[in-house]
Parts: sequence; C-alpha cells; structure tokens
Amino acid sequence: PLFPFTRMKRVNIMMGAVVRSQLEGDNFVHMCDLANMEATMKWYDDWNARIQRIVPKDQLLVFKTGEDGYEKLASYLGVAVPEKPYPSVNSTREVKFALVQIRLVALLVVAVWLFFLVTLVRGIHRLMNERDTVPRKVIKDN
Repeated sequence: PLFPFTRMKRVNIMMGAVVRSQLEGDNFVHMCDLANMEATMKWYDDWNARIQRIVPKDQLLVFKTGEDGYEKLASYLGVAVPEKPYPSVNSTREVKFALVQIRLVALLVVAVWLFFLVTLVRGIHRLMNERDTVPRKVIKDN
C-alpha cells in the first residue's frame, strides 16, 4: 500500500485544524511576558486541551516530561524499550544555572564595553589636552 500517502490526508486535516486554532488571535508577544504568567499558563492549558480534542485519541500520545519514560513512549511507538536510562536534562536546577551563566556573561560583556568606552574617551581627552599644551610656532612673513 501507499502507506505514507494514505495517511497524508488525515495528517493534513489535523495540521490544518492545529494551524487554524493557533491563529485565532492569540497575542504571542503578550504570552511571552513573565508578568502575564497566569494568562500564559491558561493559554498553554487551553492549547493542550484543543490539541487533545482535535487529534484522534489513537494518534496522540500525551507524554508528561519528567514523569513518563521510555516505557510509555516505546509502547506507543511499538518499539523495544531502550536499555539506556531516560535522559533527564533541562531540570529546573539546570535551567536556573544556565540563566545565571547567561546573565554573568552579559554583565561581563557590558563591563568590557564600558571599559573600552571609558578608555577611548580618556584617550581622546588626553590627546585634546596635549594638543592644547603643545607650543606652536608662529611663522612671520618678512
């Protein structure tokens, strides 16, 4: 059978529904503002509920990162469970540590630029003062 092509019609219908629901006028810039955490979480929950309504149950895996592991994923995909432990990256601790590192690097960059700017201004100031203190020869025409 033309397996990939027979599924494409259903996939296109689902994708169209997802895109239409995404473009219902949600203000994504507003949602990214940390001051709007409650509205963002409501949008996120509504979005998940919408997806769960749109996508057929047998084609949707609701996977809870941090709770579910390879067993649930492998069962859904119909494959063997890997022997490696399920990765646990991007924990809250790791993300906070990464944010601290990013802020420190940003502060370092600002400090280096300020140092460069102050050094440049002092150098220009020194040159201007030297120019004013250098005796000038006055040439008289005969």
